[in-house]
Amino acid sequence: MPIDESPLYDPTHPFENRDPRLGYSVLWNGSQFAGYTYTIERMGDGSHTRTGYSMRKYINPDDFGWFYYYDWTNFIYIRYAEVLLTYAESRNELLSSPDAAVYAAVNQVRQRPSVNLPALPEERQPRLSLGYSAYRD
Repeated sequence: MPIDESPLYDPTHPFENRDPRLGYSVLWNGSQFAGYTYTIERMGDGSHTRTGYSMRKYINPDDFGWFYYYDWTNFIYIRYAEVLLTYAESRNELLSSPDAAVYAAVNQVRQRPSVNLPALPEERQPRLSLGYSAYRD
């Protein structure tokens, strides 16, 4: 569904009621971070992109000059969530259909406290793996 058709979307407050991962990854005009309010008032000073959005994911909130100092950042090359999803994908490919371990790995990523998405239901797996199509559920 396009976002502007969602009953949760409010064009006057476009960043409310969104997937929480957006706020952990992106700064937009007016967003709060480490006691600061991100604004686009100083466009062109090197702290913003042309779009007015900026990266939040790799910025240390404890650093006072957080918009300007990226050289100290220990970049994350692989996250634990990626390890879990790779495991789930590999196990799923190995088996004839996903098992509880596949769902557990995916749900561990989906249900971490910072995201809190609903678990993937396991009861659909046997029906879908037997060749039934989703519209007959």
